[in-house]
Amino acid sequence: MDDGDEAGRVLLALAHGQLARDRVASAARLSEPAAGRQLDALIRKSLVAKVPQTRGRPQYGLTQRGLDELDRVTALTDPAECNLLNALSETTPYSVTELAGATGMSASAVYELLLRLMRGGFVAAYGQDERAEYWLTPNGVGRRAMLRGLLTDGPVTIGRTLNAIAAATHQAGVAATRERMAGQPLSDYDRAVCSAELTEQHKLGLFDAKELAKREGLLRVATLHGQLIAVFDGLRPPPLYGEQLPPPRKIRWSGAAFVVRSLVTLPFVIIGLIVLLTASTSDDYIGGAIFFSFSALWIYLAWRSAAGKED
Repeated sequence: MDDGDEAGRVLLALAHGQLARDRVASAARLSEPAAGRQLDALIRKSLVAKVPQTRGRPQYGLTQRGLDELDRVTALTDPAECNLLNALSETTPYSVTELAGATGMSASAVYELLLRLMRGGFVAAYGQDERAEYWLTPNGVGRRAMLRGLLTDGPVTIGRTLNAIAAATHQAGVAATRERMAGQPLSDYDRAVCSAELTEQHKLGLFDAKELAKREGLLRVATLHGQLIAVFDGLRPPPLYGEQLPPPRKIRWSGAAFVVRSLVTLPFVIIGLIVLLTASTSDDYIGGAIFFSFSALWIYLAWRSAAGKED
């Protein structure tokens, strides 16, 4: 059983409402770990949502996007259309009368279906009126194969179709983001990401050192995001338009907090130091050392905390 099969089974299990993970696994006839993997993958594709519950385990359900896509895919399985597509050929044209005899449908029903398929670009016709003959276009051949897959092994086809839809949607989003940012100036962070990406692809052996130097030169003179197209021509684009890398850390001082902590702790440091300097017994000396050390350590930790805070 492949991922497409498992994903399709999970989607069909959720088609009628929200379920807990173990119920999804049972309905999809999968192990609970396998169902969990598919649920996590479908959540990342925005086809499934995890719904926390006040009591009990969380439930999983199809998002509106998941419902829309599932409806769009499963709505294609019109038995009459499948019957007609199976009767049609991509090489031999048939008349309406011949198709009606092959499918057992009335001539008027066949004609209406043919018109619908012609509008979709799945069927072509030669001639007019009752003398017209019809055959499948390449798109029609593909549609027939998809419908056969839905009817014979629905979960596999649905899973693969929705996976392809999600991938295409993601790519379209990346392309739209890239186009939107084409006129924006490159920041130092953007250049660093691009340079690291070029270096990584060079290490993978995708191009030699001379080509790396050439592309680095193009990157140095680039001022806009749109100019990165030439830098990464023929290569994997930099991760600036899909899943963003985390921005560089910006360090600032939280001066007020450090001053307050230091002022509160400073008297204890002084007391510990006085005890150390005036100790007459070993117990006094040890007590003063402990007092001084812990107070000084507290100030040091406060300094580190204040210096290391991020914006």
